[in-house]
Amino acid sequence: MDPEITIIVHEEHQDVRGNAQVSGDDKDDKAVEDALLERLERGDIWAWCSIEVRAEFRGITASDYLGGCCYENEADFKACPYYRDMVREATGKLADMIADLQGVVIRVL
Repeated sequence: MDPEITIIVHEEHQDVRGNAQVSGDDKDDKAVEDALLERLERGDIWAWCSIEVRAEFRGITASDYLGGCCYENEADFKACPYYRDMVREATGKLADMIADLQGVVIRVL
C-alpha cells in the first residue's frame, strides 16, 4: 500500500530581503525581492514559504521540510527535483517509524 502524500505550505519566517537571492548584483537582487514581497502582499503564499511534504499511513505520519522557497504554485513545486527528494525522505522516515513499531506489544489496561 502507498502512503498518502500531502503538501502543506507554511508562512516563511525568514526575511525575503537578503535571503531570496544573493547574486552579487544588488539591483537585480532588490528587484527579485520586491517582486516576491508584492506577491506576498497579494496573499500569494507560494511567493516565499516553507514547504512540508507529509507522508501518512494508517494514522502514522512523517514529514520533510524545506524553507526559503519561491514557487508559482503547487504544480511548479511538484515539477522540481526537491519534491521527489522530499517524498522519498518523508516516506523513508515513515517506513522507519512503522518498522520500529513491528513487534511492539501494548498492554491493555
